[in-house]
Amino acid sequence: MPTYLPEDGDMGPITRAGIGARDTEQLITGFSATRLAYYESLAVWQHYAVGWRRPVQRMQRLARAMACETHSVSL
Repeated sequence: MPTYLPEDGDMGPITRAGIGARDTEQLITGFSATRLAYYESLAVWQHYAVGWRRPVQRMQRLARAMACETHSVSL
């Protein structure tokens, strides 16, 4: 499975297979890091940093909790 899939706007079988092939923690961490990197690239980051970082961290915690429930494992 390639590490990069071209964006097509669809959540189809190729995307699902790509997600399924990843380690859950790596997927959560990578998604959060990509989202945060986008925010940090914006010129207004310094002004909104705290307010934008919090939701990323909250969603990361929520995703980990959901993964634990789904897989019955502790992260």
